[in-house]
Amino acid sequence: MPTLRDTEILDLVTATISEMGAPKWEQIAQDLQDYEVMSKWLKEDKITEEGGVGITRNLMLKYSNVAKHTGLFEEDTVDVTDVMARMRVDWKRITAYYAFERREVLQNKGKYLVNNVLEPRRANMMIALAEELEDKAWTAPDATSETDPWGLLYWVVKNATAGFNGGLPTGFTTVAGINITTYPNFKNYSGTYTVISEDDFIAKLSTAHRKTKWVSPVTVEQFRSARGERRICYANDSLIGKFEKHARSQNDNLGSEIAVFDGVTTFRRHPIRYIPKLDEDTTDPFYMIDHSTFSPVVLNGDYLRESDVRISGKSHNVMEAYIDMSYNYLCVNRRKNVVFYKV
Repeated sequence: MPTLRDTEILDLVTATISEMGAPKWEQIAQDLQDYEVMSKWLKEDKITEEGGVGITRNLMLKYSNVAKHTGLFEEDTVDVTDVMARMRVDWKRITAYYAFERREVLQNKGKYLVNNVLEPRRANMMIALAEELEDKAWTAPDATSETDPWGLLYWVVKNATAGFNGGLPTGFTTVAGINITTYPNFKNYSGTYTVISEDDFIAKLSTAHRKTKWVSPVTVEQFRSARGERRICYANDSLIGKFEKHARSQNDNLGSEIAVFDGVTTFRRHPIRYIPKLDEDTTDPFYMIDHSTFSPVVLNGDYLRESDVRISGKSHNVMEAYIDMSYNYLCVNRRKNVVFYKV
């Protein structure tokens, strides 16, 4: 009986994986629960791909007073002030893998039997990847970490004083290299609430909505389309439950700030999405995020790149495959983003 060479096993595995098709990110995520990062933020039409050793942006964070009223024959006074600042975000890298023993394939010859070995391990890889991405997206990294991405909580920072006071994440002295003492406009909106009522939290949300220029109420038709995806609210289960109770108490009154469209709880018709990771925060935070300013940026050529199966360098009988991505999160205008939390 002929012996299968390693190269023949690799060819068989590669052909089998090819017939599985691309990993079905949303289906894998949806089978567990809703993974916002994998199923929505990292869609190809949502990300930005760039090259280079890092992500850089030039921001105009202040202006100089070069306008004035003048009298007749008044001399000009010209002063050129630097109004630009440069931000820098480093690439972070994530990897996941699966492995199998060559003799497992020999024990399961035939396309469908090989599937039984590979498919669950590949699926496990994708689930682990989704879990890790979700976990890090809803946190701020430790200031000493060189590997963790700058998740949403790095960019949108809590502060008890209502207004544009969301400053430095804990342990950091700048935000992406921007000195917020020099450039105080690079702060997000923040505040606290006690109860969900028209006079407390709802009124504060309405103020934040105006001051961050979230002034594009979406029609029901637009809510179902891509336009409704730009401004998204995020909360945990406890807070969404309270919002739903508040919406029911309004008896579908016209003009209600909190309402339900197509079974989705909304604030001013912006969807409020449940984020399981936020269940860990006992302050019941509420994030209003403008995704035209906050999104993942991925290194060109390293977007969820699945490698070919190869022989392990540690064991001659083990074969392995990897998926890799170089990325980080970028927020170019913190002033359009909001966080409230309960006190």
